Amino acid sequence: MTHFNLRLSQLDTDRFGVVTAKVDGVTTNKLDEIDAFCAENNVEFLIARTPATQLDVVQAMESYNYHLMDTLLYYAFKHDRKPIPDFETKFQVRPTTQSDIETVRDIAEISFTNYIGHYHADPRLDNVTCDEVYIDWAVRSVLTDNPATHAMVAHKEGKIAGFVVVHMNNPEEGDVWLSGILPEQRGQGLHQLLMIESMKWSLAQGAKRTVVSTQVTNVPVQKAWTRIGFEIDHAFYTLHKWYDK
Repeated sequence: MTHFNLRLSQLDTDRFGVVTAKVDGVTTNKLDEIDAFCAENNVEFLIARTPATQLDVVQAMESYNYHLMDTLLYYAFKHDRKPIPDFETKFQVRPTTQSDIETVRDIAEISFTNYIGHYHADPRLDNVTCDEVYIDWAVRSVLTDNPATHAMVAHKEGKIAGFVVVHMNNPEEGDVWLSGILPEQRGQGLHQLLMIESMKWSLAQGAKRTVVSTQVTNVPVQKAWTRIGFEIDHAFYTLHKWYDK
């Protein structure tokens, strides 16, 4: 079960201009505590995530005026069960440098404009600002000095075609946070290449498994993941609640 974690989100507050909080691991006996925390901290917008197995919790949250925004599916590659597959391509992959920031930003902007995540699913949030969530995330991942986060770009003849960011959630699990590919470079197996390189990096850090997630409706990438050995593992619901003043 996901550990209960209720906190303010300064990044989302600055981005959307409303006091925002996030909570994970919601249980029915925590709903009043969450509301009290939000009242005490003048929270206007709450983002909640709960395992999809806990339907009773979701139903209780609905009675507290939470609204479902997305279903996030997690896939896992378990390194102790199978080797990382070989993959032939004309592209090469290398770690990002600060000189790649503008290119990564451009690819992220193309890849995530109107992307249907939980932010875009909320009609009360501005779509352009929602796009910036993912663009900013990509740029910050290139800039970070956190050794647990690793950004890479795929290139051919010096031209960058895509990027990927992978993060160690803990010593045993790598997590492919996000990736993007130029539209004209799609259909060449580039996504699979970026995933495989992320798996290799995770394994080199000592990970026993590499995970990746997407919305339940994003079928094409799920097919790509299964072709290289990922298996469906678990799911989360994301719900939003607005506290109108």
